[in-house]
Amino acid sequence: MRRHTIFVALAVAALTGGGCRKETLPLFGPEDGDGSIKFSIPDTATKGHSIHAANLVEEFGESGINIAAYRNGLGYFANDEKLLFKDGSWKTRCPYYWPSDLHDSLDVLAWAGASIDAVERHSFHYALPQSNNSGDDAKRQEDLIVARFRGANRKANPEGIPLNFKHVLSSIKIQVGKANAGCLQSVILDGISSEADYRMEDTEAWDNYGPKKSYMQAFHKDIEGNLSDSNIQNLSSEEDGTIFMMIPQELDSAKLKVIYVLNGKEESEVFDSELPQRWEAGKQYTYTLSILGGLDISLCGEIAQQFAHNLSFRNDGTSPCYIRTTLVGSWENSEGELIKPASGGNTRLTRPPHWEDFWAFDPESHIYYYRYPIRGGESTSVALLDSLSIADGPDGTMLNMKILVQAIKYDPRKSNVKEAIGEADGFVEQLYNHYYDETD
Repeated sequence: MRRHTIFVALAVAALTGGGCRKETLPLFGPEDGDGSIKFSIPDTATKGHSIHAANLVEEFGESGINIAAYRNGLGYFANDEKLLFKDGSWKTRCPYYWPSDLHDSLDVLAWAGASIDAVERHSFHYALPQSNNSGDDAKRQEDLIVARFRGANRKANPEGIPLNFKHVLSSIKIQVGKANAGCLQSVILDGISSEADYRMEDTEAWDNYGPKKSYMQAFHKDIEGNLSDSNIQNLSSEEDGTIFMMIPQELDSAKLKVIYVLNGKEESEVFDSELPQRWEAGKQYTYTLSILGGLDISLCGEIAQQFAHNLSFRNDGTSPCYIRTTLVGSWENSEGELIKPASGGNTRLTRPPHWEDFWAFDPESHIYYYRYPIRGGESTSVALLDSLSIADGPDGTMLNMKILVQAIKYDPRKSNVKEAIGEADGFVEQLYNHYYDETD
């Protein structure tokens, strides 16, 4: 079980060595109370989640918040120290006393949650943890929140040094909107900067980014079939630790990839258009994905009795795809037995202008190929046909009009639709089956 809220407070020091050193420092003596330095953590609202002092007490009251302090002009004042919640207030493990000089100031750093490296007075280094190919990267990524206070002194802060925590990472949640029933296997964030420095001189910002890597979280979650946006299915949650915690960064080459199983076949989708240009610190990004598969093709147009008008095709999936299609008409008896094909001189077909620029016809297989990939949510630019009419069949028969279609995911390495489809001649799915009973 992972964090509820995890905090990082930055001061200005490195964390090596430590212990109680009050005997080596000028003390503000016990004649003014115990003179020890205290800390306060006010409730703070951030752009991400709300940070409440009570959460810190619950999470780190006993185990402690990491803290370091740098004494102005004299080096480290406290290092490798812990803040604990004792007797109703936050105090260091061992008491530290204000320097006797009223104007001698301290810069303070505190942090908890994710591990950070190479802490210096004005920066620290952070590397995103990975799960060694187990597919649980998100579960290993803790929140990281920073508070920093500069220039604290005995005169200005007698009641304690305030630590206002804030999130410095970006949280990424995944949910599913429109979907065909199946199983979502995993989500991959690819092309993500894996490490960076957080600098805190005059302004606070991430820089000096490291190499780009991929981060995967396995879900193995069954997805209910849902063809509207009304039923959102959450995948990521704080309870099971499946929210990605990423370093804020530009997303110039990042991709979001989903691996899922539909109809017993494993497929993948890349949602690069869903990502913003940048992840900002302290913000949560929720991606609602459509998992419809590359073969979700719908028919547009009108079919009535023995006529069809303006037949075109729409890609309701999420991936660009090529399509090919064929029309099969036959006259059948009441038992469904073939009496006569509805083809040749029995049909009349008209095509729209510039048809040859968009469609190709194979006279041997009677298959139509659309020449260009169709993006998700878009339709064929030119209809397959303007109109189709089929003459009356033999008495007592019914017209069985089938429209078969095959969709193949677009592959930029393939030069055209026929090369993309290749040898998959048998993979043709029935899109529409229209019966017209002439005897009615």
